[in-house]
Amino acid sequence: MPQDYIAEQAPVIFTPNFPIRLFEVSKKLGGFEPVNPFGMISPENWYYIQD
Repeated sequence: MPQDYIAEQAPVIFTPNFPIRLFEVSKKLGGFEPVNPFGMISPENWYYIQD
């Protein structure tokens, strides 16, 4: 199914339901920090971790 492929490939799944947000983050993604007080994410700080 397409959603299974996306779930395996996407480093982060973002669901924008402010003020409640859900992030599912891959173990291979580094630099991910909690959402800042303004509700913003910082993808410029993300990096992949090699096995």
